[in-house]
Amino acid sequence: MTTANKVRNVMSLMFDWAIQQGHLSAAGSIQNTRYGAVVVANPIRATRRADEPDTVYFELDAVQVKYILHLIREVWPGRHRKRYPVGRRPNYKLLADYILITLGTSERTAEPIAIRFQDVRFEAVEQPDGSLTMEALVWVGGTMVRTKSRGLFRQDSPKAERQKRWVRVPKFAAKVLSELVASHVPDPERNPDHVLFTTERGRPRDPSAVGELLSMMTPEQVADAMGVSRPTISRKIKAGEIRAVKVGNRNRIPYEEFERYWRKTMGDLVELTRDELRDDLFGDQ
Repeated sequence: MTTANKVRNVMSLMFDWAIQQGHLSAAGSIQNTRYGAVVVANPIRATRRADEPDTVYFELDAVQVKYILHLIREVWPGRHRKRYPVGRRPNYKLLADYILITLGTSERTAEPIAIRFQDVRFEAVEQPDGSLTMEALVWVGGTMVRTKSRGLFRQDSPKAERQKRWVRVPKFAAKVLSELVASHVPDPERNPDHVLFTTERGRPRDPSAVGELLSMMTPEQVADAMGVSRPTISRKIKAGEIRAVKVGNRNRIPYEEFERYWRKTMGDLVELTRDELRDDLFGDQ
């Protein structure tokens, strides 16, 4: 990507962010200024992109896809268990499903988790030998967004309106989509948009938390690992001694934060024990 187009993209994102956060009125609306009424829009989108060199496409073959799945399902769990002997285990099925759909649809990070029940369509396709095969199509027409004013919500368009499209996905992604569609349970209260990727509580997933959820611990797990009570960890979180993040309305502790607090606690314990031993051996001097 040329430098000119990078600058154009950054400025465009800045205007979009300002509109989403409410610093400007919604795009397409009328806003009264001291210069009169103006139509709010992202002016950067009206500029022409600079010419780019020809795009180079890379296509994964079946062997490469199988190796990626092998890493997710067999290699990574062993490495994670060795590095983190305690704590929440990563949701490898979620990770595998997410990667397979991303590979099959070429969507951006927050777009696969915005796929709705009604966005998946199955078609019977006749083959040259007369047999029928079932193929899946996905409507790429939204993305998950989080703002201060609205919280987490599904935006009814991808990064750009012109990128809405139907995508015919390969078999490995079609299998995942069929499983998600078959297991989908309508819940208008928690999941009004009927997205297929949901949390354990049935709510849409936050794109910023997809990666973080794979290495989080619950307060109960931290308490068990440290040999203290659950209320003790809750008090530490409230006092700011342990940094927790909100996932829905629940506290989750990143594993790195658990390791930091563990080292600090062990260090304080060693110093306290050392001072007590010195007093017992040598007394007050």
